[in-house]
Amino acid sequence: MKKISNLFERVPFFFFLLPAFLFLHIENEYRHLINYHFVYFQMVQLVIAALLIFFASLLFFRQLRKGSLFAFAFLLVYYYFCDLKDFLHFKYPGFLSSYTLWLPLLFILLIGLFVILRKSRSTFRNMFLYLNTLLVAVVLWEGISLLFSFDEKKTDLGDARKSFTSEYQACDSCKKPDIYYFLFDGYTSSEVLKSKFAYNNPIDNYLSGKGFYVVPFSRSNYNLTPFSIGSEFNLNYLPGLKSDQEFFIKDYLPGVATVYHSELIPILQKEGHGRPRTRKSLRLVARSNPIVRQASLPVIRILGAMPAALCGHVFAHAFS
Repeated sequence: MKKISNLFERVPFFFFLLPAFLFLHIENEYRHLINYHFVYFQMVQLVIAALLIFFASLLFFRQLRKGSLFAFAFLLVYYYFCDLKDFLHFKYPGFLSSYTLWLPLLFILLIGLFVILRKSRSTFRNMFLYLNTLLVAVVLWEGISLLFSFDEKKTDLGDARKSFTSEYQACDSCKKPDIYYFLFDGYTSSEVLKSKFAYNNPIDNYLSGKGFYVVPFSRSNYNLTPFSIGSEFNLNYLPGLKSDQEFFIKDYLPGVATVYHSELIPILQKEGHGRPRTRKSLRLVARSNPIVRQASLPVIRILGAMPAALCGHVFAHAFS
């Protein structure tokens, strides 16, 4: 026990345990909501950022103890500033949760810590022992919680029984043309472009001329993309979803999972349509057609390509 205590007083395990705690905590919080296939790069970025902060601090302080303590404080800000601001925004909207207050305050605190550490002659043995013990305890807690957690979080906002899909009977005698579903995400309707910006959108006539059905005066059922697409692909509204609430990442990700588990795709597969196409084919269309390029579409997504992009985007912001 004495050897462990002496080791904890000398080695900054706490700094390297902080990323481990972050990853374990996120897995516990967002169980079954994150597809790690899309976020490996962001996870590697977080680890590389931690290492860069650590070695930069060592370069400034020229001492392991002082450098690791400052790097730990800096990494706490880097990892958890967004969570702190979201919490304050929810509890105390206004000045107390504003960047105007917190960015200068955190900058002053970090500069103050830097000066104190530079001038201090302490060995910080007790601080090392405390931080190492604390981080080992919370990492063990998260690991045990992960191993013995049997709580099934609601990841599908649609009909969990998928009764419509299971009861659906394919039509053998019906025509089955190819289906192209274009979603102009973040791109307002042609009616709004015309009335507010005096812009006649040429893509409507282009698509209509190609035989597509363009929805006139279209409106979203929900104020966020995954909920709207999840509702459309489940062929129903999403029961129990309060669209007027403030959405944080834990509320947002079930909408992405709902698109993944929607009822429409299995129904189309029953009709012999196979797997949805990917975004790659749409990029080729956008490059080759001047009217599509002229429309300046922020994103064009089709069927299964959208949730993949969303999941990676959301998880990156969850980590930032």
